[in-house]
Amino acid sequence: MSAATPSTRIPALPVLCHTAAVAHGTVQLDQSHGTVFIDAEAQLRKYRALLDRMEQVALSPERSRAFISDVADDLRRA
Repeated sequence: MSAATPSTRIPALPVLCHTAAVAHGTVQLDQSHGTVFIDAEAQLRKYRALLDRMEQVALSPERSRAFISDVADDLRRA
């Protein structure tokens, strides 16, 4: 497999923090150039909306385990 060129490389995505941290007024982003703290209300509203949406569409813990198990089974059979 060849290394990805800069134009095809998938950009690094920040791992979103727990909703409680956003509710308390700070988002921490760990990025390749270091840690960034966000506390501006307009930006926090965006993160709150994003986390709310993620919680709405996320699988339950039980369904997540079942999904991962199914994928692992498929990979073993491949």
